[in-house]
Amino acid sequence: MGQMPGHIKVGRSMYTVHCSKETWHDYTQESAVNQHDHGASQHHKLVILVNPSDHPHQQADTLLHEVLHCIWFQANMTAINPPEESHREEITISQLTPWLTMALADNPKLALFIHNPQE
Repeated sequence: MGQMPGHIKVGRSMYTVHCSKETWHDYTQESAVNQHDHGASQHHKLVILVNPSDHPHQQADTLLHEVLHCIWFQANMTAINPPEESHREEITISQLTPWLTMALADNPKLALFIHNPQE
């Protein structure tokens, strides 16, 4: 199993990834993150949180799910999805995440090709 990255760059923004019990506890005490959530992203703090109590496969799905939220935010998708319809963002990302995770996991050469298509 691979190691969870400590940072993920989305556009020009560098998000810090946290997956420790201490950080998870701190965020669940001071924000809208629920103790039983799988993860969260905070775009103005450039933070992605992943629940450290989850199984590693769930953590992988959660990390990709939160990265998609970061992409949605950085790409200003709210321009086509107004805040009063923000549930569509969650539905869309929730439906795409497991398929994208499986496609990348089942096809390791896909990620390698995307990273460097000239090799």
